[in-house]
Amino acid sequence: MGENGVYSSHGKGTLSFKTKHSALATASSLKISPLVLLYETGPKGGGFPGFPGSSGSSGFSSSDATTGARPASPPDHWIALPQLSSGTVFGNGSHPTTRLCAGALDFLCRQAFLGGRAHLSCVLDVGTGTGVLARIARARGAGFVVGTDIDPAALIKAQQNVALDSHPLEILILSASPDSWGPRFNLVVANILEGPLRELAQSLSQALAPDGLLLLSGFTRLQISGLRVAFENQGLIYVSASHLEEWALLMFRREAV
Repeated sequence: MGENGVYSSHGKGTLSFKTKHSALATASSLKISPLVLLYETGPKGGGFPGFPGSSGSSGFSSSDATTGARPASPPDHWIALPQLSSGTVFGNGSHPTTRLCAGALDFLCRQAFLGGRAHLSCVLDVGTGTGVLARIARARGAGFVVGTDIDPAALIKAQQNVALDSHPLEILILSASPDSWGPRFNLVVANILEGPLRELAQSLSQALAPDGLLLLSGFTRLQISGLRVAFENQGLIYVSASHLEEWALLMFRREAV
């Protein structure tokens, strides 16, 4: 591990820092490529707004920095993902819905890792955009990660961003229905609009393994009740709602066998 907790590997991969100050100082001084910084309050939790079991504040900020290789275990506190300019593709990490999803995804993956469980070993990112959520899942220890999108430009951008990481695990980036793999995924995250979420309710639900978790965002607080009914009608169990500004995130669980 290098100075300030940077894991270096020929300018590729995930950076890890013990403090926000170290992350921002390194980003400011190295000026290599735009990236996303994700903050956590500590090694056993990822604080972010409104999510049960977490505390503190979190979010994304864009800056410049070099990149480094992934450590053997999920890094503590700040992680940074190098990212090319998103252009017209959604998902550069700054939008509240991306921040909500990233915080929840990071928290759940870390809790599973630190608990010695492979509970979240398979993660599906529906509407992957630039690929940031799929990359967080990989950085935090998921063993099988898929990102899907219907936008050809997003698929290209996600593949380019995924390639920035020095990591032995391949992330599958493709256009496919969420249930194409059957009920395989321990965690499914879909950060898309309310209309597509309703249209994909059955497919998203059928992608979940027994006891799997579904994270939904891309909608406002006023749209929560309708989406909750739509997914409960698919047999899912409502777990919680989180909020950031006027935006919301819903979590559901598929019943264990």
